[in-house]
Amino acid sequence: MLVKDLMDIDRELLPVVFPAYTVEKSKEIVQSYTYNVLPVVDQTARFVGVLERGKLDVTELGTVADLYIPYLNVPLENENAIKIKEFFSQRNDQLMFVVDKEGILLGAVSSHNPAILHLGAVSKFIPAPEIFDAMHDAIIIINAETTIVYTNHAYSELIGVPIWKILGKSMTIVEPTSKCLRVLRGADPYVNEGIRIESVDLEVIATITPIYDGGKKVGVVSVFRSIDETIELSRKVERMEYMNRYLKNELDLKAKLPRAFHSIIGKNGRLTEVLAKAAKVATTNVNVLIRGENGTGKEGLANAIHNASDRRKNPMIRVNCAAIPEPLLESELFGYAAGAFTGAKKTGKIGKFELADKGTIFLDEIGDMNLSMQAKLLRVTQEKQIERIGGHKVIDVDVRIISATNKNLEEMVTEGTFREDLYYR
Repeated sequence: MLVKDLMDIDRELLPVVFPAYTVEKSKEIVQSYTYNVLPVVDQTARFVGVLERGKLDVTELGTVADLYIPYLNVPLENENAIKIKEFFSQRNDQLMFVVDKEGILLGAVSSHNPAILHLGAVSKFIPAPEIFDAMHDAIIIINAETTIVYTNHAYSELIGVPIWKILGKSMTIVEPTSKCLRVLRGADPYVNEGIRIESVDLEVIATITPIYDGGKKVGVVSVFRSIDETIELSRKVERMEYMNRYLKNELDLKAKLPRAFHSIIGKNGRLTEVLAKAAKVATTNVNVLIRGENGTGKEGLANAIHNASDRRKNPMIRVNCAAIPEPLLESELFGYAAGAFTGAKKTGKIGKFELADKGTIFLDEIGDMNLSMQAKLLRVTQEKQIERIGGHKVIDVDVRIISATNKNLEEMVTEGTFREDLYYR
């Protein structure tokens, strides 16, 4: 744990004095102050030393500059908390002031902070606690008597509870339903299992194992992280894997598409006009509809538009709306949350729109999309947001849509089989 994790007095609760203050003014400031030392700061709020309160009681004249004791080695907020115990063992001050790396006063640790008494207890379990302090995963250790003897800073950040409030207390009081207590009492260890921390209503992925010393169980250590973070990491890995496959495919296609539009061959004047228009629209972010019969190269033109755009460093995801059964198209486009339906992946599935974030999605045969899916697609074009099937989290997406069809959409709009508002999007 870090020095700042045991800081039990915030800066706002500390009266401060400046070197230029008179003794008389300083006495007025500390009338209701109970500690034996005052922080002295300069005009930039940097901590420069301490003023012993007793000196104000025996002095009538002069300034703080004549009385305060300069501090050269002030504990920094991110130093190991063992510094606190060393400090109070060497000084009679009732407060240890804490600063950031710039020397700005952040607050203080009081000598009556009960957590200080338990700082040395962790050495029985881990020889180098500063290693745990640097870890991103949350860590908590209890001894055989269920007393919390160590937590790292990541634990405090994740749970939202200051370490000084729980260090030295029994886990039976802090978290009576903790799985650490079950393991301490003989239950099997938990290895990368999902559990709920009920006091803060938080789902985590945890590994909880006993600690032995010479064959005797002396405690339990729990290492965990938020399940949301784990799922998000899984999504990032999935996206990276897809990007790797995509880039490999693009390299394979490079021989066919050495430059954006050079792969489209033809001398027809109408084709030249279409390519010029496509090259112009490629530099914008507007959605594009490509019309044409089957086999006329609609996907090739979509590729060219994407590769000539500012989005070319990100993927173009291809979806054939006619080839995917209607019940599956929504999950294919938008993905699904964990447990959305029987047979769903435990981590959920990322949809094509998320995979295409910052890039392009090519919706081929969009004229085959039913009205229900058209309504969902309209929302994406309007709000730039999606929701996974079975999920409640709104996900922002920055995707350019290029669609293609061989159908007469104007007739479909008139017949009511294609949404007019989507057509104009």
